[in-house]
Amino acid sequence: MLKINALRLPEKWITGIQLFWGIWFVCMLSFTKYGTSMSIIGFGVLGFYLVVTNYKPPFQKYLAKLFSLSDRSYGFFALTLVFWIVVFGFYNSDNIQYWLSRVRIRLPFLALPIVFYWIPWSEKSKRIIVGISILIIFAASTFVAVRYFLDFDKMNELLKSGSPIPVPMKDHVRYAQLQSFVLLSGIYWILKDKELHKKLRIILIICLITIFFYIHLFAVRSGLLITYPGLITFLFLNIKSIKIWQWLLMVLLLAGIGFGSIRLIPSLDTKVKYMIWDFQNFRQGKILNNSDSGRWVSYDVGYKLHLQNPLIGIGPGDLEDEVKVVYQRDHPDVIEAKQPHNQFLHTLVCSGWVGLLLFMGMWITIIVFAYKNNNPILITLVFATFASFMVESPLETARGTALIGFWLAFWMGENLQAK
Repeated sequence: MLKINALRLPEKWITGIQLFWGIWFVCMLSFTKYGTSMSIIGFGVLGFYLVVTNYKPPFQKYLAKLFSLSDRSYGFFALTLVFWIVVFGFYNSDNIQYWLSRVRIRLPFLALPIVFYWIPWSEKSKRIIVGISILIIFAASTFVAVRYFLDFDKMNELLKSGSPIPVPMKDHVRYAQLQSFVLLSGIYWILKDKELHKKLRIILIICLITIFFYIHLFAVRSGLLITYPGLITFLFLNIKSIKIWQWLLMVLLLAGIGFGSIRLIPSLDTKVKYMIWDFQNFRQGKILNNSDSGRWVSYDVGYKLHLQNPLIGIGPGDLEDEVKVVYQRDHPDVIEAKQPHNQFLHTLVCSGWVGLLLFMGMWITIIVFAYKNNNPILITLVFATFASFMVESPLETARGTALIGFWLAFWMGENLQAK
């Protein structure tokens, strides 16, 4: 009889396969929405292989050990709740086909935490992943910036009409979020990695400074909203030896950079003026089918749907149908029926107060896990993710779940000793 344990690959091969899919993921995420699913599948197959080949009888004890919570594992298990909350929404969802599509979108939050728990990222692999991510985002963003300056007037006209500057992945919100996550991860890694070659360190620092500028130049509010809370959180967690007034001075400096950028960078100035104009029209009752007014209308629709079933929600499978009903009834002039552009409100509508409390408890658990393991980058990314939740629902898109799920799971094992 063939023993499953005999099929085990050398540890070096397993680490190499994981690194290959990690590189594939960060490369594809910057340019396409299709290639990332291949890496998620690759990670999932690798995780299944490890679970099977590490089997030791009896089955009951192995199963208990596999799903047991410990000081090392409870953060990884908590992250999978993003997936399970939608799965449990089956009981109050009538549209099963749409519910299945929501489950499929959340799969990265099941596969990645499990795989990265079983295969901790080595310091060398982290250096490669973070370094490649910085260089790719720098190169791709430079291409966008050059195209912006070569066609300056046309690009600013796009911004005046509410349209974004075109980016490689054709999703400006996710691209801005990716820029911010790479920026925060890169700053942390450069400060931590003492063995990084001096010349490479200088190159990466220049790239990060340029990426910080590009986040302002592309004028995507989600990117800015993630970057600044993320940087403030990072400063608070990592600079402990300075006095309070010095820390406040650094926060004020960041605020000065933000407000100064509005005056000095034309694209950002144009975007801010467009936001003010759109909001003023919305307050006057003029729904212009623009991104900002559409977001405010989505909040109203979400609140009304929440009142239908406050405790357990209307079900993640029925949200799309119910949203259309409310739009047709209360906002017939709006062309595009948008779901609530706030992840907390979205969760409240779909899963009620029960789901939202589980959702918030999950994030609190992850923060506690990160704090106990001296993991400042994970806490930083959690707060940066919270900021994005305030103005959008990134967990309702395949690219959003892949991006957030990867970087949170990637840093989850930071400062944990491999066993």
